[in-house]
Amino acid sequence: MKLSLRWQAALMVLLTLGFCGLSGLMLWEMRREAWNNNIRSSHNLLAAISQDVNRNLEIYSLSLQAVADGLDRADVRAASPEIQDLILYDRAATAQYLDSILVLDESGKVILDSKSRPPRSVQAADRDYFTVHRDRADAGLYVSLPFRSSLSGNEIIGVSLRRDHPDGSFAGIVLGTIRLAYFQELFSRLKLGPGDAVNMFRTDGTLLVRVPSGPDQVGRNIAGAETFRRFTAATSGEFVAKSAIDGVERAYVFEHVGQLPLIVDVALSVRGIYAGWQNKAVVLAAVLLLLCAAAVGLSMLLTQELRRRQAAELAARRSGEQYRLLADNATDLIMRFDAGRVPRYVSPGSRTLGLSPEELREVWSSDLVHPEDRESAEAPWHAAQEEGRSEATYRLRHRDGHYVWMEARYSRLPGDSGFTVVARDVGKRKAVEIALQEANEELARLASTDALTGLFNRRAFDDMLRREWRRAIREGGSVALLMIDADHFKAYNDHYGHQGGDAVLSAIANSIAQSVRRPGDTAARYGGEEFAVILSNTDTAGARDVAERIRQVVEGLALPHAMHPARVVTVSIGVSSARPQRGQEPAPLLAAADAALYDAKAAGRDTVRQRGVEAALDLDRHREG
Repeated sequence: MKLSLRWQAALMVLLTLGFCGLSGLMLWEMRREAWNNNIRSSHNLLAAISQDVNRNLEIYSLSLQAVADGLDRADVRAASPEIQDLILYDRAATAQYLDSILVLDESGKVILDSKSRPPRSVQAADRDYFTVHRDRADAGLYVSLPFRSSLSGNEIIGVSLRRDHPDGSFAGIVLGTIRLAYFQELFSRLKLGPGDAVNMFRTDGTLLVRVPSGPDQVGRNIAGAETFRRFTAATSGEFVAKSAIDGVERAYVFEHVGQLPLIVDVALSVRGIYAGWQNKAVVLAAVLLLLCAAAVGLSMLLTQELRRRQAAELAARRSGEQYRLLADNATDLIMRFDAGRVPRYVSPGSRTLGLSPEELREVWSSDLVHPEDRESAEAPWHAAQEEGRSEATYRLRHRDGHYVWMEARYSRLPGDSGFTVVARDVGKRKAVEIALQEANEELARLASTDALTGLFNRRAFDDMLRREWRRAIREGGSVALLMIDADHFKAYNDHYGHQGGDAVLSAIANSIAQSVRRPGDTAARYGGEEFAVILSNTDTAGARDVAERIRQVVEGLALPHAMHPARVVTVSIGVSSARPQRGQEPAPLLAAADAALYDAKAAGRDTVRQRGVEAALDLDRHREG
């Protein structure tokens, strides 16, 4: 008895500690995934911004070089002004984001102006875009400090190239000006959260563009700030630091723009990155604390009960063995049965069932036991008859009709033909055990489910593919795999935003779930805009039918997609199936389905393609042999 109770208390403590530890690990993993997902998104945004800026500035640089080359040709200089404009500028100066293209001589005087004939008067001899070329022949393409144009009144930056006389001396510059509004508009298209920012700096620390922008920020130099020192220490990277501009702690992802003297960074607020995780963590932590508190309380109750029974045993040791058993559990329901299982004594603990001792003696029968528990309630009688002691837990009917969970211990003393049964109400303990079991099941479900689509996540997919693969090996069956990808999804995200993209992914996931109806089949979100379906005991033809059904259902949704040639959301699907043999792994099946998906994309998307895995499986068997 003592050993049993001590082990129960120790087991409860261990289970509580283990449950809390696993829950803490799960919360930490969710926090880490929130961070990784946001940093990955920052890298994607940064790559798109850097490529766009680099591409447009390279195009503009080529236009400036074309002007410089044209001025070196005698036939161009001899042409009429209108023909010169067509040859030199070739419509480049009419681009929406360009301000003007000017040609300055060695004194800083404007001799050609893409916006005016004759050229407008500009004082530029002291400007940095002029002096840097005058003083350095190797300056190359130069991006100037931001300034307000005296000609147009716009906030602009200058992009300039040096011109030389035939003897190599300084002949002036070709200057193109770009409105900062172009970069501001480009960065403003990004979906930024509260506290997030996108910046573009010159390599000397001068801020050119910032979104969101604040007063007196453009033109500010932060070359001495810790963040900028880290920008210049490498061509790209990521780190966490407080902003030198507004003091907000952010996760920075930065990159130097090609060969240009520019640096672009995406800075996400650390608080914003963890905001979603914190909301979930608060709810889960509250539930976990309540469950842990309940488990600790139950452990304390078990310990107190152990001490109480030990004291009662010591006090009752002076009496006979039979009476000691009765006194030891005076607060429990104690019943004494004869050899025919007829109750001869019932303690006042019968109030647990809402009955007096006399009433319980009169109504006692196996009908009081819950129908589902009668087999477990019958076994202890036989065990106690042979071994002298036995235990069981089952439900007894209360006077008002509900059932009470009872833990009963059966004892038979040597030479005694009857039995002593001591039963106690363990309803609270059972409620806690059921609550813990339900909480564990819910946590397991959350850990295997994709939060956006409600389908299984990648981890659960990998487990189920291995499980289905082993089943097919045991039973000699087959397994098929569908790999599904949303067509032109990145373009959809860029056009409609991430919320619109999430809605499309949810709609596709719902279409897949509706199309995969068998209990043994599994649908999962494989990653990003890619989904996967495992089909049990299905050959290639059957799998292709399911894939075609999914494709038609998604197409039938008629979700608008302005960036898709079909103008609606569609999916491409790769299909493969295999009949695996012992010792083989599912990797060839996965590779074949993935290759079939790329076949579908190459075929124009919105289609189904299949690939066999027999060659890969034969190769596996050859290697094993």
